[in-house]
Amino acid sequence: MVLFVVLFLAFCIVFVNGATDAVNSVSTCVSSGSMKMKSAVLLSAVFNFLGVSVMGAFFADVAITVRDTVRIENGQQVYLVLISCLSTVILWSLSAWYFGLPTSESHGLVASLAGAGWAMHGISGIDITELTKALYGVPLSSIAGLISGAACVVFIRRLPLRADHRFYKRAQVIGCACMSFMHGGQDGSKLLGIFMIALGAEEGIPVFYIAAVSIVMMIGTAIGGKRIIKTIGTDMVSLSYAEGFCADISSAVCLFLFSVFGGIPASTTQTKASAMIGASLFGERSYVNGGIVKNMVSAWLLTFPACFIISAVITRVGMLVL
Repeated sequence: MVLFVVLFLAFCIVFVNGATDAVNSVSTCVSSGSMKMKSAVLLSAVFNFLGVSVMGAFFADVAITVRDTVRIENGQQVYLVLISCLSTVILWSLSAWYFGLPTSESHGLVASLAGAGWAMHGISGIDITELTKALYGVPLSSIAGLISGAACVVFIRRLPLRADHRFYKRAQVIGCACMSFMHGGQDGSKLLGIFMIALGAEEGIPVFYIAAVSIVMMIGTAIGGKRIIKTIGTDMVSLSYAEGFCADISSAVCLFLFSVFGGIPASTTQTKASAMIGASLFGERSYVNGGIVKNMVSAWLLTFPACFIISAVITRVGMLVL
C-alpha cells in the first residue's frame, strides 16, 4: 500500500514536470512564431517521450546519481524519505507554476532527497559525492547555457545564412525537438532514479517504468503551461528565429554533455533560460527583461535550500508520527 502511494506521487511529479517544465522546450518556437502552441506542445510531447526512453535505456548515469544521493536501506524509511521528497517537489513546483516562474524541479528533487536523508540519519544519510554532482549542476547549468547561447549567435553571424529568416524558422523546429528530447533525457532520468530507489533496483531500470514515465510526461507536456511559456518566451527576452534556434541547440548540446559525461543532473530550465538570455544579449535586438530575470534567479537560488528544509521537516514529522 505504501509503495503504491510512493509510485502514485512519483507519477504525479512526472506529470507536473511535463506540464510545468517540459513546456520550456517550446518557449522559443512559440514566442518567435515558428510554431503554433498546439503543434509545438505536441512535438515536445513526442520528443520528451523519446528522450526518456532512449536516455533511460542507454545512458542511465543521471538516474544512478539521483538513486545514490541518499543512503537509506530500511524499507519503511525509504518510503518515508520518498514521500517527503515527492510531496515537497509537488508543492514547490505547483507554487512556482502559480506565479509563472520556471523553477528547477531537478534541483528541487535532489535537494528534497538530501533533506529527507539528512533528517533521517544526519550526514551519513547523504552520499556527498553524488550530491556534489547536483550542486555542480546548479551553476554549470546557467553558465554553460549563457555562454553557449551567446557563442552560437556570434558564430552564425559569420555564416551566409545569418539573415535567412525562412531557414531559421524551419531550423527552430529542429532545435525545439532536440531540446525536448534532452529535457526528457535529463528530467526523465532523474525521475527514473526515484523509481530505482522505490523498487530497490541496483542495475538497470525496468522497461515498464521507462515506458510509463515517458507516457505520463508526454501527457503532462500535451496539457502544457501557457503561463510559463509567456514568461520565458515572450516577456523575458525577444528572439529572432536564428537566436531562438541558437538557444535551443546550444542548451540541448549542454544537457547531452551533462548526461553522458559524469551523469550530472543539470537543470533543463536553467540551461534553456540562460541560453535564451545569452542569445538575446548578443542578438539583433539585445532585449532582456531584468525584472523577470531577477525573479527567476531568485527562485533558482531558493529552490535548493527551501526544498531541503521542507523535506527535512516533513520527514521529521513523519518519524514522530510513525
